Amino acid sequence: MPENRDSLQGPSVASSRLGLNKKIARLFFGLGCGMSLLGALVYGSLAVQLQPGMREMLVIACLVLAVAFALAIPLLSRAPLGTVMMAVGWSGVSIMALTSVGMGEGVHSLSLGFFSIIVCLVTVLTSLRAGIVLALVCAAAVLALNAAESSGWLAGAAAVAQTPNTLNVLIHGMLLATAVVAGTQMSRIMNRAMAEADEREQRFRSLLAIAADWYWELDAELRFSRIDKHLPSGSGDFTSTRVGLRPWEVQDMHIEPAALALHREHLLANRPFSDLPVRYQSPTGLTLHFSVSGRPRFDDKGRFAGYWGVGRDVTAEVLARAAHNASEHRYRELFALSPTPLVLHRGGITMQANEATAQLFAFASAEAM
Repeated sequence: MPENRDSLQGPSVASSRLGLNKKIARLFFGLGCGMSLLGALVYGSLAVQLQPGMREMLVIACLVLAVAFALAIPLLSRAPLGTVMMAVGWSGVSIMALTSVGMGEGVHSLSLGFFSIIVCLVTVLTSLRAGIVLALVCAAAVLALNAAESSGWLAGAAAVAQTPNTLNVLIHGMLLATAVVAGTQMSRIMNRAMAEADEREQRFRSLLAIAADWYWELDAELRFSRIDKHLPSGSGDFTSTRVGLRPWEVQDMHIEPAALALHREHLLANRPFSDLPVRYQSPTGLTLHFSVSGRPRFDDKGRFAGYWGVGRDVTAEVLARAAHNASEHRYRELFALSPTPLVLHRGGITMQANEATAQLFAFASAEAM
């Protein structure tokens, strides 16, 4: 199953993003509740002449919005974020549209300016599809208001002319205040989230430096696009000479032909691989041995985006194993060529013997014993 960057890093990334979105949603709901209550207070005490019933309608609309925002805050811990955001978004859009109808201003109503703020937040916190759907609903509402004005059902511009400038200035002020406060708080939340992401990145790099000696990435064409190394001095320019090349095009990295053919097959099939033995010969004559592992990566749409992986320096292990094999080989030679009869047995069963022992006991060969 393709795995993208988030899935490779684990469920903590998705959980962190959901937590961040809920923080922004709480900020939005809290700000909306506060601004709605402020609007109800100001509309109720506004010392200007309004059309009959307009003051009551504005106060009721603000109070309904305040209640909707207040109820949405505790729902975030019990219901999916997308469901809560859509419910609040649709409620806000409906109330703004009804307010423009009640005031008779139609498409000239300044309260329609809140449409863009609501659509923006729904898109950010839920999905592009949800934002587009809500934007289309808002556009349909605007077209319906325009049709109502054209048919004479709404006064439109005539109603705007009767609206006190004080009220218009107040609505503009609420729009600007909402944008400034929301932008400031969202900036703080995003900065905090970016700081946490940087801290996770540094922690990841520190752990990677402990667990591996170099980190690498391949692009979708299987060319090296990034190499971070922690190799001993004298290993040469390990990075720049490989970027842009495919693994089988790198001349100074040696892989056994059978292993290279299988490795290339894995890469072309976008399959993970582990513990690929690689020998590197530096320009200074230094020979290093690596164990290389990698995993394919995919974008959000499931398309192959390349590979990423690590290389571990196993030179000491390879040299120790070679020394052990050489020592054992010398021992076997000395054992076999010794003129002194030598035999290893367990419970009377011969495990190993040399030719001198075979001759002593009149066997045709040591293997015959």
